[in-house]
Amino acid sequence: MSEGEWLRSYAEGLLRAGRLEEAEAVYLRLIEAYPENDSYLMALAWVYHDSGRLEEAIACWEKLFEKELKRKIFTGFAFDELVRIYKSREMYDRLLEICERACDAFPGEYSLLGDLAYACHKTGWLERAVSIYRQMIDMDPEGIEAYLGLGNTLIALADYAGAEEAYGEASRIDPEETATFFSRLSDEYRRCGLSEKAEYAIRKSVAFDESEPAYLLMLGDILIEGGRWQEGWDAYEKAVSLRMEAAGSYYFRLGNTLAQTNLPEQAVQAYKKALEQEQNPFYYLHLARVYVAMGEMDLAQEAVEKVKKGP
Repeated sequence: MSEGEWLRSYAEGLLRAGRLEEAEAVYLRLIEAYPENDSYLMALAWVYHDSGRLEEAIACWEKLFEKELKRKIFTGFAFDELVRIYKSREMYDRLLEICERACDAFPGEYSLLGDLAYACHKTGWLERAVSIYRQMIDMDPEGIEAYLGLGNTLIALADYAGAEEAYGEASRIDPEETATFFSRLSDEYRRCGLSEKAEYAIRKSVAFDESEPAYLLMLGDILIEGGRWQEGWDAYEKAVSLRMEAAGSYYFRLGNTLAQTNLPEQAVQAYKKALEQEQNPFYYLHLARVYVAMGEMDLAQEAVEKVKKGP
């Protein structure tokens, strides 16, 4: 075994033992001795990431990304990690920068265009995002994610008919996923504060797949948030009837939605129904919080005592 192989094995052992600082020192030594071996820099990036030193991890991946840009074939391992981090942390300006650089280095790469379009959308370059999504559709008329991305961007541009047409195209390509696609459309409308359109879209999901409780739960939430709590409750009851074994968790979710929309009395009733299904301590804690918000301190204490006593 060469010295490099031995050191790598030693570093991996340190990682398994959770000795991150010592592993870092070994990987730095390996990088200095073998600068062309990208795997050591990748491993160091993960050491920094797992140590909570995000910017140092990003710096490692950016060095690897620079190398990826110079290759004839785009491997994209570092690029993918940077994209994941920038999306999850909502670092959209930095996401746009690396996506533009990747697309400049590898023009016409379909998957890279998708990330670029997403970054343009998130940074407010909506018309540019639409143009890129349409370019992707020209390249692959059966590319479902391009239609969905286009639809989301058109919502941001208030072109709701265009958005629904784009989602309709996705459904045409994969009819079995129609209910899923319209639930995604509903979710996007909901994020944009368009409750009536969100209700319209999720009702289409329910119509396409009446056996899936998740769509009824979404419908219930939308109705409650829109001030129609009784209709929302009824949607939840229908979901429960479809999957009785999940009744406790469904009523608990109902209680949370009612509490978040400032309907404490109704939330109490939902939590009590959840507790009828299962004596979950978590349900009692949420019930206690609602009682506190209502000023019912004795009832709150009673609920807390139930947690202390256990099942």
